[in-house]
Amino acid sequence: MRHILIATHAKMAEGVKNTLEFIVGERKEITIINAYIDDIKLSSQIDAYLINIQESDELIILTDILAGSVNQEMSLLQERAHTHIITGINLPLVLGIAMANDEKFLTQNDIEKIIMDAKESIIYVNNYVPEMDDDDE
Repeated sequence: MRHILIATHAKMAEGVKNTLEFIVGERKEITIINAYIDDIKLSSQIDAYLINIQESDELIILTDILAGSVNQEMSLLQERAHTHIITGINLPLVLGIAMANDEKFLTQNDIEKIIMDAKESIIYVNNYVPEMDDDDE
């Protein structure tokens, strides 16, 4: 089974999940951690989440910023089997992960392709000239 954890500073995780579910509907495999909005330690929130995850399950962790404390804390889980940690999230990345085939574990190549697609969705619109198909002329 695939589990997706979105963990960010403040309420970014909540906003990303809400927007994702607005587009694709409710996703029970996605859990969020809104870090540092109360007095609960992030490590305690992670421990409480992991209680319900089997060692044989796939876990994909999405965080907001590479050098941030949330990502540093999540990085402690990178030795866990079947775990991928991705930082610098945007909505196309989360959509790509959420919509990926869940009949098999994602490979490193699968993850890298989803990341590349998400990066390519970041565009400076002022300089954007859409490609025209012959049908568009």
